[in-house]
Amino acid sequence: MNTKEKILSEALKLFAQKGYSDVYVKDIAMMVNIKAPSLYKHFKNKQEIFDSCIKTFYENMSKKRNTLLLPKNSVNNEIYLHKSRMDIIHIAQELFEFYLLDEIASNFRKMLLIDRYKDRNINRLYE
Repeated sequence: MNTKEKILSEALKLFAQKGYSDVYVKDIAMMVNIKAPSLYKHFKNKQEIFDSCIKTFYENMSKKRNTLLLPKNSVNNEIYLHKSRMDIIHIAQELFEFYLLDEIASNFRKMLLIDRYKDRNINRLYE
């Protein structure tokens, strides 16, 4: 894992513990064992780190959806008409396990739960 990936990983862990608004760049730098100014070589600011965490989450979610052969948008529900009950149960179980057990998805969900009432923009992500 390179420094940029470590920054994202540790930042998301901190966001999940304290919420986005209560994490400072110096906290993230300390967790990665670098000085705060060094962090700015990789990201402009905390918002860019946050945006990259969101992007990583959505990329992982998209990969999972692709492995399960799910449509990109939920409007196309017709594909489920041709699936067996067991196929639908399997898809539901896989998605549940992803959101529960995947470290990035789990931390992202925790962060949203902590900050959704503090920040209107984060609440929009939750909805």
